[in-house]
Amino acid sequence: MLALGALALQAHDARATTAAVAPDGNVHVDGEPFFPIGIIHVSWIGDKQGAKAVPDIHLAADAGFNLIQPTIDARDDTEQELDAATARGLYVMAEIPWPANGPAGFVNKWKSHPAIIAWLIADDFNAPYSGPAYNHPPAELTARNAELHGLAPNHLSFASGGSYPGFRIAEFLGTMDVMGFQSYPVGAQNAPDEYALQENVDSFDWVRDQIGASGQLFVATPQAYRWDGGRYPTPREARNMLYAPLQRGAKGVLWYAMWEGGSRYLPKTSPALWADLKNTNVELKSLTPFLLHGTRTELATGNGRVHAASWQLAGQVIVVVLSTHRTDSIPVAVDLPPGAVAPAHTVFPSRPETGMTVVSGQLTGTIAPEEVHVYLLDLPVAGNASPVPSVSVTPTSVAYGEPATFDGSASTDSDGSVTAWDWDLGDGTLVSGSMGAHTWQTPGTHFVRLTVRDDDGATGTTIVPVEVGITSQCTPAPRAGCRTGKTSFVLRDPGVASRRTLALTWNRAETPLAELGDPTTSTEVALCVYDGDGLAIATSAKPGSEWTALGATGFRFKDVAAHPGGLASARLKPGTNASLTVKGKGANLPALGLPFTLPVTVQLVASDGGCWQGSYAAGPSTKNTSALFRGKSG
Repeated sequence: MLALGALALQAHDARATTAAVAPDGNVHVDGEPFFPIGIIHVSWIGDKQGAKAVPDIHLAADAGFNLIQPTIDARDDTEQELDAATARGLYVMAEIPWPANGPAGFVNKWKSHPAIIAWLIADDFNAPYSGPAYNHPPAELTARNAELHGLAPNHLSFASGGSYPGFRIAEFLGTMDVMGFQSYPVGAQNAPDEYALQENVDSFDWVRDQIGASGQLFVATPQAYRWDGGRYPTPREARNMLYAPLQRGAKGVLWYAMWEGGSRYLPKTSPALWADLKNTNVELKSLTPFLLHGTRTELATGNGRVHAASWQLAGQVIVVVLSTHRTDSIPVAVDLPPGAVAPAHTVFPSRPETGMTVVSGQLTGTIAPEEVHVYLLDLPVAGNASPVPSVSVTPTSVAYGEPATFDGSASTDSDGSVTAWDWDLGDGTLVSGSMGAHTWQTPGTHFVRLTVRDDDGATGTTIVPVEVGITSQCTPAPRAGCRTGKTSFVLRDPGVASRRTLALTWNRAETPLAELGDPTTSTEVALCVYDGDGLAIATSAKPGSEWTALGATGFRFKDVAAHPGGLASARLKPGTNASLTVKGKGANLPALGLPFTLPVTVQLVASDGGCWQGSYAAGPSTKNTSALFRGKSG
């Protein structure tokens, strides 16, 4: 493997970010270990480059990626794209033209930008599969690698190639800093569909064996793509295809692809897969210390369609077990490191894949078709009592976008003292310390993991759910003193989450402008629904750019995607005959829980302003079924 030189920046590269393959076998960025979690953006298709790519930079960052591979060239508005990436903490691996006279015009123009850490020197480098000629022979890649490092000595060279067994790999070792290996078996028709996930495993077995002990760093390029006439992988298939190369030593991930033209624009053409990639990105961030620094061991399972590996690090071990079988549940028993004891913590409890236990030094249980199980075990220190972790989070009613305090200071050690606290806050955030503050950016259940370490090096782990709500503005019982007016409130729930709808109208009563606060900057507008059993629905529109100030006529809110909370539009019009309307839709609305226990009270609350109310009792003006609530008052 080619080594990079000293990391000191040259004067003309004062803004540049440095990247290298370090002696520990990991990518380092500005001297720190880095696990790439990336996605490819084939920007030249449809000319979605430069400024046109900026919205996708934000989407990729919102999804939790830390790396993107777009096409860039010499156009000036590329700087807007790179600036957006830097602002969002997204590094760039640049795909550039490589004309006969070389890439200097492109590399020299952008190499000083801090977003850039790597350059694509070839795609499909070891194709065609059958040979005998290559698209890019080893000598050509060696020359390109040297040319690239002559232009940008503090950046990485990267090339992507085939992984299917038989693709030639060994002769390319050392011709680039980072190798990428593509595996797109779903719909490729290399084998029956039933075998597609096992084909992915076979491919990365081939990669691992071809690389051998060379030390060549490689990343996986799993399939988030559909072949012509084919389909996208399901989220379950994609997750399976992600973990198989990690089991075989991949040091990063670069999905193919976010954009490959309008008919293959992942957030739109496969929204379910795009949504689940956000979840797998959180998982990868949670596992990053083990993937970077753990001692990896592939584990025998006794079944050719079940695969397992472990990563041991600092008194703990992560075990990943996956099945490529499409139909059968399979019993599993894999050996654990000596001394490993129960419990086997399910690292990602929001996933259904769980249920294995520790029996006689083995992790045992059953794995269902296509599942991926991820467990963490503490390894006790002989003759020492392990510490006992304790977690508290305040306030007890936490809302996204608002600070909360996490505290592990009540953790104990019966024969010594707790000396370290390591937290995984369930959203990809890893921190240390006995306590701290955190703001979750999405509602839902976040599983917080605390590992404590005692003065003898023993560890103890607990994983607790933290319910992060949409809003903290809805009190347990209705507020007193809210304004009343003529109201209409309608909820529809046809049994499909994406088709839920909500509409509230309040009017024909006075509301001064001051009571509306300023939702463009500081005022949260919450909708709180109470029935006879208490608070039934709590949602809100947070302050920000979705709100528009309309002067003396109030405010307008519009969020077509109905992001967290499910509210899509609102119009707040003050005056002696005020009119307030709020509408919501889709799966982001809280579960509606129809029918209600009457009576129902609905309150619209401005966090630093007023409160408006409608009440609905049984009678001819109220309809209350499992699919519909409609009420009128005033």
